[in-house]
Amino acid sequence: MDGVIRSGVLDEFPAIISEGAELEQDWPKLLLWGSILARSEIAEEQKFALRIADTCLKLVSTSNEERAAAAVILDTMANKRSMELAETRKLIPRSMEELLPIPLRADFLKRSAEDRIQSSDDQRHPANRFQVDFWKALNSNQWISASAPTSAGKSFLLRLWVAEVFRKNKSALVAFIVPTRALIQEFSDGFGQDIANGVLKNVILHSLPIEEEFAADSGHLFVFTQERLHILLSRRKDIAFTLLVVDEAQKVGDGCRGILLEQVIAECMRRSSDTQIVFASPFVENPAYLNRGAELNQRACAVEREVTTVTQNLLFADQKRGKPDIWNVSFVAGESEIAVGSVSLPFRATSAAKRLSTVAYALRSRSGGNLVYANGAMDAEKFAQHLSEGFSAQGIASLENKPRIAELIKLVRKTIHRDYLLVHTLKYGVAFHYGNMPLLIRTEIEALFRENILHFLVCTATLIEGINLPCKVIFLRGPTKGRGNPMEAVDFWNLAGRAGRWGKEFHGTIVCIDTKSAGVWEKPPPRNRVRQRIIAATEKTLTEADALLAYIESGYRIEDDQDYAAYDYTLTFLFHWLLRGDDLSKLPTAKKVSPETLERLQALLKSELETLTLSPELIFRHPGILPHTLAALLVELQNLSPEELVQLAPVLPESDDAVARYENIFQFIDTHLRANWSHSADADGKRLLQLALTAVDWMRGKPLAVLISKREKVNNRREKPSKLSSVIVGVMNDVEEYARFKIPKYLRAFLDVLYFHIHQSGQGDLIQEIPNLELWLELGVSVRTQLSLMELGMSRTGAIEVFELMVNHNMDKSETLNWLRSSDPAVLINLPELVKQEIERILARFA
Repeated sequence: MDGVIRSGVLDEFPAIISEGAELEQDWPKLLLWGSILARSEIAEEQKFALRIADTCLKLVSTSNEERAAAAVILDTMANKRSMELAETRKLIPRSMEELLPIPLRADFLKRSAEDRIQSSDDQRHPANRFQVDFWKALNSNQWISASAPTSAGKSFLLRLWVAEVFRKNKSALVAFIVPTRALIQEFSDGFGQDIANGVLKNVILHSLPIEEEFAADSGHLFVFTQERLHILLSRRKDIAFTLLVVDEAQKVGDGCRGILLEQVIAECMRRSSDTQIVFASPFVENPAYLNRGAELNQRACAVEREVTTVTQNLLFADQKRGKPDIWNVSFVAGESEIAVGSVSLPFRATSAAKRLSTVAYALRSRSGGNLVYANGAMDAEKFAQHLSEGFSAQGIASLENKPRIAELIKLVRKTIHRDYLLVHTLKYGVAFHYGNMPLLIRTEIEALFRENILHFLVCTATLIEGINLPCKVIFLRGPTKGRGNPMEAVDFWNLAGRAGRWGKEFHGTIVCIDTKSAGVWEKPPPRNRVRQRIIAATEKTLTEADALLAYIESGYRIEDDQDYAAYDYTLTFLFHWLLRGDDLSKLPTAKKVSPETLERLQALLKSELETLTLSPELIFRHPGILPHTLAALLVELQNLSPEELVQLAPVLPESDDAVARYENIFQFIDTHLRANWSHSADADGKRLLQLALTAVDWMRGKPLAVLISKREKVNNRREKPSKLSSVIVGVMNDVEEYARFKIPKYLRAFLDVLYFHIHQSGQGDLIQEIPNLELWLELGVSVRTQLSLMELGMSRTGAIEVFELMVNHNMDKSETLNWLRSSDPAVLINLPELVKQEIERILARFA
């Protein structure tokens, strides 16, 4: 197999010069072995079979008959998408079965009929072994937890099952939970295509928790993060789901957001014992763990299979001793290494940062699909600059005259900053990508990368969060997840799963750079694939029950080294569990807590609930904010005069006193809700004013460029101004972390208590309530028509641009769609090209 491995890697990376004699391959014997191993249920043996088949298909030295035999191996493994890829690349003929001997042809046709799943509309879909098992489980169980590697086809099957549910129940309500807004966009686009193609009929797609009546004669599909689903559940106590899908379900273990995810799942299942719940996660160690909440009368099933769909190479690249311009490349499998060859660097790697970018440039795939992992936004920009300078220095033609690159550059200049580094790097086919960038720009960067128009994409940890971004090669050097936290093996392999997406590539490669250099990899690069063990974040907190009890008994005093946020989220979940009439002993994540400790914890929480002066509904509405804190806030408000209360009332963002008013509110929140915003960054002692300016401009629908320009002017007046790149990243971080998350969380709690107090004290006319502030902040618009544009599937950037052409600010979703349909093309002609494309996609979806 060493020869097959070396041949495959050298074919993939022409820049690597082999240092040994090439081994002749005995393809008849190898293909015979592959055909035997393809029938195995052992994952390692399947991987060998797939490598033999993939390598045989790719090499120009193999014959048509040998390639046909390789295709039979793929067919035996039910790997139809790789066969289709081989047909598309003209490596095998489309009528390949005609080349096979009659016995093999019969087997081939038999498997073509068997390796499929059938939906209720009589469609038969090609499927691998995992997908067949998953489909059977979906049809016969109420709780299903499915686990398989990244490229096993889970997302395709989930979309197929959603359509199946709506075929069986035309008025079904389906909730589809994803961990990020980027994945909301991705799945909404996919489901939008299903609507446009007639796969989903009479189904209304929702991506925002906007209050509205849901038509009873239609199906409704909600693609939400757990935060958005929580808002919907808080507002609509009557809503219960036919199907609840939780994608990336292992994230139930991710800190505060994991606790909230578990809470919304528990609430959905409380509302209806008939809801089917489907968990999907990468290849984890204990998928059945997620089914622990199933009742005895509810059928539950865990589906797991290490299905092998794409061959992956793990390469180590290290400097040749005494020759800094030559780097040795070896293939790694467990503890064994196979020397492949060496690559010469085109430029001197004179700094640590340049070692990653220069080696990546030298080894890059010439057909695109090169992804570089950066440990943060600033590193991403630095690596992108190095790579673009490499193309420029070697005289490689600029791409700035390509229409799509030119349009993206124009949009970046308009919506971010004329001197944003991305403007320069895009000219040479290099982009960087991090979570805080505007969605429309990020989405187009991903599209250009998928279509191999970009040579390189530099990404941060947002890629680990589940963005389905296929690539050919991933380059890493001492990766971390978060500041200073070495990347764990589980995250490494989750990231590695992006290399070689099924049906897009035969091989995917992970290149680890400087693996032998002291201090680069705090933990040695993982050599063996590991499976994540799921543990709910609530369970992690409850294993520290004694510390949790001490926290409660101290009056919730915060110590410097205490993770009180996880404690607060866990406690608000437990409070809500008790308020709905359940005993803590019935909580699945409390099973490992001793009965005595659990009884003591329950007694303390119940005692606090007995003295609660606020509406119990507020506890569910405000995860992570303790009843104790809300009650103390109520006392503070009760001590204020009517005049003082008015000064704490929110105003519409366009009000001329909005910044001053929100600064005043933020000061009150910072003092009485333990928000700790005033010390969150250096802003010359005016952090709350800075956040108020950002929040108000964001709600006003100002482009990000306006927020950056204002911050830049303030920065330039400083004695020691920061770099422009730092200013831009700082604004993006404030929008993402504060305007979209922390401010809505605390502001919603503050306003609920404020409104509760004024109504309780008979002062209801004193303050005008503004019901959607948290949504305005998350989305960055406050006008009904803009919200409707975004609900139709438009980005914030697009909604702002289009609304500039509209007068009516109060159109609902239907009225807004009609406006788009009836608009004269001359009205839309000056919109950015990417915004016009968004409009076209929306109109196609609702045709």
